[in-house]
Amino acid sequence: IPMIREIRERIDYTGRAFLKLDEDDVRRKIRELVDAGAQAIVVSLTNSVVNNAHELRVREIFNEEYPGHLLGSIACCRIWWQAARASTPAPRRPSWTPSCMR
Repeated sequence: IPMIREIRERIDYTGRAFLKLDEDDVRRKIRELVDAGAQAIVVSLTNSVVNNAHELRVREIFNEEYPGHLLGSIACCRIWWQAARASTPAPRRPSWTPSCMR
């Protein structure tokens, strides 16, 4: 079962939001994932390293919809290489720690 969802939003490389976060779309996509049996959700939006407002709002929406559940986030970690940020899940006992988390 494909467990990846895209949401309607876009922040450009300068950090300017040129497509506002569609909060109804976010709620719908979260519901789809939970209904499909997701036990963990990762949020990684393009260009959030320069402006993480949308990622933070997605976390708030998740907490509104599913209070008592935990949505992990690396929103505080501004890794400038987008691919590393999006493709490296945080293991329980990381063998490495990004410098911003030390």
